[in-house]
Amino acid sequence: MYKSVIQYITICWVTLLSFSCSETIEEPDFNEQLTKDLALIDAYLADNALVAEADPKNQIRYILHESGTGERPTLDSCITTNYEGRFLSSNESFDSGENFSFRMRSVIKGWQIGLPLLREGDSVSLYIPSGLAYGYFGVPINQIPSNSNIIFGVKLLHVGKNFSTTPSPEGSCN
Repeated sequence: MYKSVIQYITICWVTLLSFSCSETIEEPDFNEQLTKDLALIDAYLADNALVAEADPKNQIRYILHESGTGERPTLDSCITTNYEGRFLSSNESFDSGENFSFRMRSVIKGWQIGLPLLREGDSVSLYIPSGLAYGYFGVPINQIPSNSNIIFGVKLLHVGKNFSTTPSPEGSCN
């Protein structure tokens, strides 16, 4: 997984540089796309008889499956999770990880909004609109298409303060 993150960042920089050096590409208006995405997410939830909460700014939906009692992460935290990412449109899995540690500031905006609502030990499904996930450009490596709405199943295992690349390249939180 760590290698794919590095590859993702490299491809993003190359993509941004190539677009900035060539023609201008107009992204859709964030708020217009957010409105469309939330309508699709809400329809999905209704069609599947799922009752979800909305974050305080009404940008993502989430369903808490298991309640923990531990610390809540902040944007300055390092966290360890088990997770699986699936496309809302097809329910197809595109990524997963176990005991995956990272800095909160290094993940997609939807996780930065949703994970601070949780406590260590919580298990949740996050329904994330495209603009707070991988956006208009998507991710070529994981074959995430443009404007993909995402469902992440996440188990928040640990909230720490510091990220370390030892003892393994994947990293850990302490």
